[in-house]
Amino acid sequence: MLQIPLPTKPWPIWLTAISIPFVLVGTAFIYYPLLGKSGTLDPHADTIAIPMYGSLMVAVPLAIFVLVVTSIVMIFYSGRSAKLFAWNSDRPILTAIISVVFGGPAILLFLSFLNSIIQIHPWYDYILEINSLLWIAWLLLLRGVLVSRTMVDDDSD
Repeated sequence: MLQIPLPTKPWPIWLTAISIPFVLVGTAFIYYPLLGKSGTLDPHADTIAIPMYGSLMVAVPLAIFVLVVTSIVMIFYSGRSAKLFAWNSDRPILTAIISVVFGGPAILLFLSFLNSIIQIHPWYDYILEINSLLWIAWLLLLRGVLVSRTMVDDDSD
């Protein structure tokens, strides 16, 4: 199994979590003006400001959700011997549950990302894929923290 070590300090995981709402807003404020200038939108339709500022309203509860989940998971973070794709064969059911909860959405997002990359879109549509990559990284980091923690607990017994 591929064993990529997790950071020994918690700040990269926190930085990834904190970046999610900011990148959501940032990509919206970059993407929608480019979409508006492209001429693909109906000039008599609503303004592009609606989805741009809507991303601000989504970012607030999203930030709360991401920070609460990260806070709960980081309680279990030891920093030592943590691996991104760890598998605890001593606790396969717990590892499978953690993998389904965090790895399942990451896999679905990755497949969606691949689908978006394979299809031919205008170049500015790919800006939104940054959000998918950040979510994938966050989910896999949290999965790695939780699975590695169960392994560290086993080592200390």
